Amino acid sequence: MAAAIFTDEVMHSDGIVLLATFAFVAAGLAFTIPAGIDHASFAKAHPYVADFYTAEEKATARRCASIAIVAGIAVILLGVAVAGLFEVESNVQVYGDSLMMMLVAFGVGMIVHWGMLWGRTDLADYNKEWLETVELSDDELAQLDQRSREAYLRANNPRCRGAADRKGKACMVIMLVATMVALVWLFAASAMGASEGVSGLFWLPWVVGSLGSGIALIVIDDDDAEPHCEGKL
Repeated sequence: MAAAIFTDEVMHSDGIVLLATFAFVAAGLAFTIPAGIDHASFAKAHPYVADFYTAEEKATARRCASIAIVAGIAVILLGVAVAGLFEVESNVQVYGDSLMMMLVAFGVGMIVHWGMLWGRTDLADYNKEWLETVELSDDELAQLDQRSREAYLRANNPRCRGAADRKGKACMVIMLVATMVALVWLFAASAMGASEGVSGLFWLPWVVGSLGSGIALIVIDDDDAEPHCEGKL
C-alpha cells in the first residue's frame, strides 16, 4: 500500500502503481505460501508434540510478546501522527501517507512476529485438534502434560463440546450480520450520495461485530462451559 500510494501520487501512472503493488504482494506470498505449506506438512507428520518448554522460556516469550504489542501499537500511532504532520503541506502529503503505511506495516509485523513466537509455546493449543479426534486409554492419558490432559477432557466432554459449538455459531452469526450491515452501508451510502466521511465508515460494523463476538464468547463460556468441564469423563 505504501508503494502504491507513493507511485500513484509521484508518477501518476496506473501501470506503475499496479506493478509496485503486485511486486510487494508477490514478495509477501513468496514468504507466506512456503511457510504455510511447511507448517501443514509438519502438523500432519507430528499431530502431537509433548510440552518441552520450560516455565522460564514461556515467561520470556510472554514478556517479549507484551513488549512487542505495546511497541507495535506505538509505532502504528506514530505513523498516524506522522501522516497528520504531513497533512499541513499538501505537496508533501503523499510522503506522510506512504510513511504512515510503512510504519503501520512495521508495527503490525512486530505484533504478529512476537505473537507467533509466544503462541508456539502453547503446545496444548497446537495439540487441540488431535486431542479432539483421538481416543486415549487411561495410561495414555496419564502420560500427557496437564494442559493437554485438560484439553482432551474438555474436548471429549459432551457438555463442553456443545458450548464450543454454540460459541462458534454465535460468533459466525454476529459476523455475518456485521458483514451484511457493512455492505448495505457501503452501497446505500454511495447510492444516496452520502459524504465520503459517512461512506468511508462502512467498516464500523465489523468492529462492532468483533466486540460482540468477544462478548458472546465470554458470556457463553462463563455461563455454560466452565462449571461443567473440570471433571473426568
